[in-house]
Amino acid sequence: VQSCDSFWIDIDLWNPGTTLPGVKLVVALEYLGNFWFLPSWAAFNPDTGQGFDYYDLPEGLKNGQETINVLPAFSWPDETVGVYTEATFYGALLTPDMSTLIGELDIEVWGFKY
Repeated sequence: VQSCDSFWIDIDLWNPGTTLPGVKLVVALEYLGNFWFLPSWAAFNPDTGQGFDYYDLPEGLKNGQETINVLPAFSWPDETVGVYTEATFYGALLTPDMSTLIGELDIEVWGFKY
């Protein structure tokens, strides 16, 4: 991502089976070894667990394909000096008790200039 690029985050879900009620969607940003969890963008403290956050899917994980926008589009700031760095987004669907991963962990490595 470079200055003035449009940036947003959509999560594409695909469930070929029946609706699964109570599913949790976890989305985290990792940057320089630190984690922030959406939707609150709270910084995660691994010692206390504070900052962990997730989305409740009010209608469950519905059959078929669904797209959830978790970060509306915005223009990346134009105050960059050209230093490139990497960050990683993680996405996971968990059972209602958050003990089991549903499907696979999604990992998206991306980079930006600041």
